[in-house]
This record gives sequence, C-alpha cells and structure tokens, in this order.
Amino acid sequence: MFYTLNLKEYRTVSTARVQKKTKVKKYKVKKGDTWYSIARKMTGLSANAQKIAKKNKSKVTKKPKVGKKVKVDVTS
Repeated sequence: MFYTLNLKEYRTVSTARVQKKTKVKKYKVKKGDTWYSIARKMTGLSANAQKIAKKNKSKVTKKPKVGKKVKVDVTS
C-alpha cells in the first residue's frame, strides 16, 4: 500500500513600503566629542558617523570643532 502526499504553501506578499521620515537636527559639539560619539548620541548607531561627517563637509578622521553646530539626519 502506497500513499501520495502533495503539499502546497500559500503566502501573501505586501508591496507597500513604509517611508521613514528624516528630520535634520542640530547638535552643539562639546569637548571630547568625535563623529562617532555624536552619531551614537543622536542616531543610536556609531556607524552613521561617516554620513554625518560628510553632511557637515568634513572627514571622520578629523574631530569636529568644539562649539560648532553640526547637522544630523534623524529618522523617526
């Protein structure tokens, strides 16, 4: 005696994408701040340091000047 079993899988696919809103916030640089520490404070990820430095026309290897107001894109 032999049995045959056929299985089917059904999935629903959503095509709608959620757009994240970005706001530009300003942060006043304090003594000892680096692009990585600013990124961690403002966005939660130090990996965003490159983007923040580029937005402020600087490089990650250079420290931001104390007292300068830097622009940071924050997603909500």
